[in-house]
Amino acid sequence: MKTHLAFASTLAYALDNLFGFGKYRFGLSAVLDLIPWIGDVIDTLLSLYIVWIAVEMKVPKRIIAKMIGNVAINFGIGLIPILGDTVYFLRKVNMKNVALLKQYSSSHHIVEGEIIT
Repeated sequence: MKTHLAFASTLAYALDNLFGFGKYRFGLSAVLDLIPWIGDVIDTLLSLYIVWIAVEMKVPKRIIAKMIGNVAINFGIGLIPILGDTVYFLRKVNMKNVALLKQYSSSHHIVEGEIIT
């Protein structure tokens, strides 16, 4: 069974970097955004699952708030035709949120969602 952090990393990679086109990487988020409205909602729910993993890992509320803010900005901009598509290719919000998780977990010695004392 994968750890919370490993699963979040795998999901973020799939959403942000799964496919390549030349030197550019994009993921399922960019593909989902091609479906008006519903694609944005599905992508947001998947992105919020990474936030839920952070909640399960007992990450501080200030980091959770930053992660939710990242997802909210992506959702809002994602609703704008053409601009939203571009943002999903460039912003990589899920990878940013996983980076926040990794940074917190490495500084607090978290393994499989549990704090080691």
